[in-house]
Amino acid sequence: MKKRRLYHILLATTLCINTFSPFIVSAKNLSNVVIAESNVNKDIIEARKDDLNFLITTLENKHPNMYNKNDKAVFEKKIKEVESNLDKMNDFEFGINLCEILSLIGDSHTKPAIGNLLGEDAHFLPLNFAIVDEGLLISAAPNENKQVLGGILTSINGYSMEEIKQKLMPFLIFDNQVYLDKEFVNSFYIYEILEYYNILN
Repeated sequence: MKKRRLYHILLATTLCINTFSPFIVSAKNLSNVVIAESNVNKDIIEARKDDLNFLITTLENKHPNMYNKNDKAVFEKKIKEVESNLDKMNDFEFGINLCEILSLIGDSHTKPAIGNLLGEDAHFLPLNFAIVDEGLLISAAPNENKQVLGGILTSINGYSMEEIKQKLMPFLIFDNQVYLDKEFVNSFYIYEILEYYNILN
């Protein structure tokens, strides 16, 4: 039976926490569990719970002001929500939920890198954008759609860009408007993220 190695918080990536000097949590310090490819089982659920505990404990010990934006009760409520749904999540959805937990801190330097959880199966809207006063300027597009270059993207699947930003807000990690705009532009064009937040199906 084919097996694969799961790193439940980070997949061969690192987590940077912004303290007086950056603190790095290596993936090798997390739960490295070899499992058979199957439905989520008790071993995976327990490993993810361990990872959640490790993440929160590390943040509480290393982050200079973890509960500045939201008090501890808000984090505990979100963590319980995540734990109650671990048996229904795939790796990517677990990564999304980690982002939502870290978003509560409101520190743009404290975030998980979940790009590898998307793997080679991720799908991207085939456009590049620049932020201008009018909105999102289309700066690159496939040859067959060159006519849209210089245009402003106003909606996706009937949702305005502002509506999409609000839907993605729990996922976006930022501490100022400039970083919010940057995080949004770097996230909204990933199909799987739009699908998770019910913008695309």
